[in-house]
Amino acid sequence: MGLTGTQKGYAQFDQKPMAIGDLSMVYTATGGEQEYYNQGPNHLELNPEFQDGLLRAGALWIGARNVQGKDGTEYDERVVHVGPRTTGFGEFFPVEFTKTVRYEPPTVTVDGNETLKEDKGYDEVDSSLPSDQMIEIRAHTLLGVTLTKRIYAWTQGDHDNYHIQEYILTNTGHASAEENGALEGQTVEDVYLHFQRRYTHQERSAIPGQEWGANVMNDIVGDGQEDYDVDFAAQYTWNGNSPGADMDPLGGPAWNDSPWFLEQGDDGGELTTSQFVGTVKLYAPESPDKPRQPSMTSHIDADHPLTSGNSAFNEQMEREYRFMSTAERATDDYTLGDGSHAYPHHADIADQDGDFTTVMGEGDPKLGKAGGYTSAFSYGPYDLEPGESVRIVTAEAVSGLSKQARVEIGQAFKQTATDASDRSTTDAFADIEYDADGDGTIDSDESMGKNEWVMTGRDSLFQTFERAIANFDAASNADGELTNYILPQPPRPPSSFSVESGVDQIDLSWERGSDPPGGFEIYRARSRVMGQYDNNYNYELIAEVDGGTRSYSDSDVVRGAQYYYYIQAVGNENMDPTAMTPTGKPLKSNRYQTQTWDPASLKRGPGESVADFKIVPNPYNVAADQDVRWDEQDRLGFLEIPGNCIIRIYTEMGELVETIQHTDGSGDEFWDHTTADRQLVASGLYIAVVRDLDTGQVSKKKFVIIR
Repeated sequence: MGLTGTQKGYAQFDQKPMAIGDLSMVYTATGGEQEYYNQGPNHLELNPEFQDGLLRAGALWIGARNVQGKDGTEYDERVVHVGPRTTGFGEFFPVEFTKTVRYEPPTVTVDGNETLKEDKGYDEVDSSLPSDQMIEIRAHTLLGVTLTKRIYAWTQGDHDNYHIQEYILTNTGHASAEENGALEGQTVEDVYLHFQRRYTHQERSAIPGQEWGANVMNDIVGDGQEDYDVDFAAQYTWNGNSPGADMDPLGGPAWNDSPWFLEQGDDGGELTTSQFVGTVKLYAPESPDKPRQPSMTSHIDADHPLTSGNSAFNEQMEREYRFMSTAERATDDYTLGDGSHAYPHHADIADQDGDFTTVMGEGDPKLGKAGGYTSAFSYGPYDLEPGESVRIVTAEAVSGLSKQARVEIGQAFKQTATDASDRSTTDAFADIEYDADGDGTIDSDESMGKNEWVMTGRDSLFQTFERAIANFDAASNADGELTNYILPQPPRPPSSFSVESGVDQIDLSWERGSDPPGGFEIYRARSRVMGQYDNNYNYELIAEVDGGTRSYSDSDVVRGAQYYYYIQAVGNENMDPTAMTPTGKPLKSNRYQTQTWDPASLKRGPGESVADFKIVPNPYNVAADQDVRWDEQDRLGFLEIPGNCIIRIYTEMGELVETIQHTDGSGDEFWDHTTADRQLVASGLYIAVVRDLDTGQVSKKKFVIIR
């Protein structure tokens, strides 16, 4: 049993992260995600060391007809809500929130401290789990319908950019946090499970003058329009037109140096918003009234009145229920009956010849509209007798151009400009050659315009949908329950991975119960955890060692630089094509299971005399601007100390605050200005006493903390 991985969220409910692969997501105990504005978690990240959250809000509503409340009030239509802007408090009552893992996650440390981006805690280990990790949510609602939601994720590298999300609605009669059966015995009529997914790329966009949300484009697959030659139902979103942009903006080319989201000197044209994100149906029973599921597929203005003021006690529910149950995709605006509109027509992304364009059409309602539009879709209606359940399963995925493709294609697009100072002289359809498959040659389908390259991300997303469907079909039973772990399995990662800064080298060590047949690969990036722009954000493969090796010393490092690492266990060549898993290449443990999020660096050699040690910065000012701080990690440095010494820190009154044992032979030690009881120290004058354990010599110095 490990730590419980619960975070206190921005609302009234707990949250847990699912972060074991290329896609990470913070899930809330209600089953839906309220719009988080700027103070909440980053929902839905692709390449979690690099990407900002793509999901602004993930509304989940449940509606039904002819409902009786706990107090006997009769409702013609009643809807309970989480999101877009309501928390679900008083309508959803979480009673279970757990994370289960197939095996314990690795422990990863840098200089003795655990390095984490997300809490890796869990509640239970279950080797029979049908995925590598599962989060389970159970919440009662005012409808007397209990929501059970299970999220499944995999570490296998060809299946780690989607999460399968299972929703079970059960007529329990429980309408509060207590299982009191206040509404037991009632049939819940015409139940709909409704979603609104407000995706955004705003935080990563490099387009000047972009209005938040106005550039978001949505489309629907499998709604009877026969737009696509695929056999699935899905909704997906991408970053389209940007009002006021002075060049073709598809993909968000970065032409200005913008260190606040990339790094200094990154103005070569990188495509910053080429991701495609969406959901696909995996399983839903037909409804007698509406055999095609999802039964409603549409969009809604993100600032429409129906997206605010949601309550299970007001008259707005009638309009909400009508929207979630009857809105259809159409070429005309859908009217809610009160003169307001939910879904505007939007132009196709390609003309009859397949020539891609980012212009959405003159007079399109999205242009200049800051809020943009949100995907909306529903499953139902279902009648639930007492004790009956209905199961709906979807997969949410993100895909698009690789990091390297974003840089190289974006740079080539910038070079199409006939006037380097005039963005409007670029040609979005000029052929750009890019070796997408990495075979060293440019094939006929590897030369196309920038816009066409960006739109290949849609093909990648569709391939991810197909893999999720194949995985689900192979591992589930006829009732849509995931029961088996059927994917070709990669080797497990090391159980621990340690990175230690040294005087002349950085030492890496790891533990693992057995030797992987293909050994281990060690990767490194310099300066930034996301990698460097001038290296296409790639980590460098610095070592390949055999399966019996458990340590490696990296001496190809320079003083003053910061380094990030990960290690992968390498298996045999995969020959199993189950769930569309590629064959002919070895399977590897997932890099994010051993990713270091804190840097290691070379330390100074020990000082010649204990009397020469230094304290920096002095004074230490908590309010100092981040750009001028001595250390990004908010800590004090004791420099040029003996390699084997003890540091004691006292208040001005002589009270011992902390004792630090320093025995690594270097001249550097750091203190995060907390006491032995892990309490932050107050402003004041402090005294550091350093004793050289080899010579017995002692030196004292004063320093100031301003908080």
